[in-house]
Amino acid sequence: MSMKPFSARIPSWLPTTLGAVASTALAAYLYAMTDLAAGIATLAGLIGITVALQLELLLRSKRAEFAEIRRNRIIAAIEQTPWLPGTLDGMLRHLRHVATAYDDTAAVGLARKAFDDCGHVLADLQRGIYVPRDGESSNELVNNLTGAARRSLRATTSDSELGFWTSDAGRRYLRLHRRDGSSLDKQRIFIYHEWTPLHETVAAEQLELGIKVYTIPLRRLPAAQAIGIIIWDDTAALDLTFNAAGKDIFARFTFARQDVDRLATLYSAILEEAQPWIPGSISLGGDTSVAGGPAKADPPATE
Repeated sequence: MSMKPFSARIPSWLPTTLGAVASTALAAYLYAMTDLAAGIATLAGLIGITVALQLELLLRSKRAEFAEIRRNRIIAAIEQTPWLPGTLDGMLRHLRHVATAYDDTAAVGLARKAFDDCGHVLADLQRGIYVPRDGESSNELVNNLTGAARRSLRATTSDSELGFWTSDAGRRYLRLHRRDGSSLDKQRIFIYHEWTPLHETVAAEQLELGIKVYTIPLRRLPAAQAIGIIIWDDTAALDLTFNAAGKDIFARFTFARQDVDRLATLYSAILEEAQPWIPGSISLGGDTSVAGGPAKADPPATE
């Protein structure tokens, strides 16, 4: 936080009060303790008060100058972002209406909280992090990033997400993978506890969409690797944390280079242990059962 100038921190009444007290004391001293005439003592007191008033005017001028500089700086910062002036104007209009129509109610505090929450989100984004407030906003961003991907789309999926693939939201997400004639490298690793007919169906559908499907049993992964990952073009990533039951409990998007690189390295480590999936290659309710042993996974795509 920037420190206010000294002139802005001094109360406006202080110079005049101190000047008046000092001048009165000086006048009384000169009148009582010296041989000077009463007029000279009074003059000395008036001079002191005049100096105090000049100091007060100077401080007020500096304070007004500081306020003007601050206003100009805020206005310049707002106008640097083309869409911000109109958006902020509308938000302030809503805020004034809340303060007027619902004064002395909880609505005023909620309006303040809305601005505070916005500040917290922007502080996270400053670090390249976005934590969605709910599943709907998370799915919306996933779809937007998937539709915008041009080079690579790499992801893991777990047992807890099987229901998602058969839902309307999952179907919409998968349709974004259909890129006729596109060079988009699409990969998905199924991390499973027990392979089921639903796994087989979902994996087959994704294979038909041109997604390279890999599989790995959960028991073969260290706990640090048993997470959900989506990486778009090596510029954005989603980090899903699961509980002991395999349910995702926390989602975090990251656009920070170091975080994306970390998740890409983690994904590559999982891929190295996984194997390409062939329909019917995993016995239902069990592990891989490909004749001749498991196939070697393709090396991770490089930019």
